[in-house]
Amino acid sequence: MKENHISVYIVEDYKLSRMCIKQVLLEDGSFNIYGDFESAEEMLENMYKKSSDLVVMDIGLTGIDGLKATNLICKNFKNTKVIIYTSHKNRKEIYKAFKYGAQGYFLKENNPLLLPLILKSVYNSMVCVDTAISDSVIGRYTSRMKNKNGNFGFDISNLTEEEIEIMRCIASGDSNTVIAKKFKISPNTVKTRVAKLTEKLNAQDRIQVAVIAAKCNLI
Repeated sequence: MKENHISVYIVEDYKLSRMCIKQVLLEDGSFNIYGDFESAEEMLENMYKKSSDLVVMDIGLTGIDGLKATNLICKNFKNTKVIIYTSHKNRKEIYKAFKYGAQGYFLKENNPLLLPLILKSVYNSMVCVDTAISDSVIGRYTSRMKNKNGNFGFDISNLTEEEIEIMRCIASGDSNTVIAKKFKISPNTVKTRVAKLTEKLNAQDRIQVAVIAAKCNLI
């Protein structure tokens, strides 16, 4: 077992697809595959023995489906991040996945060679959404942020120049570590400033901050 590599569990009921995911990650050289399973039950049994950094999760599974399994993982394994890897584009499933704590949603129709990049991004605390469904996700968040008149009421006039720049960084997908390097401050300081920014914008999370940045033409 190599040290300092990203540990991964793979959950996919179709054997050929499961083997493809495993091979792509192993060839990248940055991952340790702790196990690959055709059911969420098998994976969860192993997770309780040895948790991983990441879980690549299909949705359409026999028994516990991928969404319920994501919910269980995110509730019980705070240091484990879930990337949904599926052919499902149903909006309700997409919203549920993120509601339950998934930090990535990637469609199987894409080139699997992109998987290592997606996994590394999520491992570095970024939220990764497939471009084919990103409009659905953004639409969901922006609809929640409309005011009573049905208009977007984003007021960024009270933000400092630094907060504006942090918004741009978040919208670009930069992690707290990357932002810290740019501003020459500690990641903990970035975390505090992002929390304050989120509160000022009345946003729920980084995705909403990114949406506001886009709506205000900051990117």
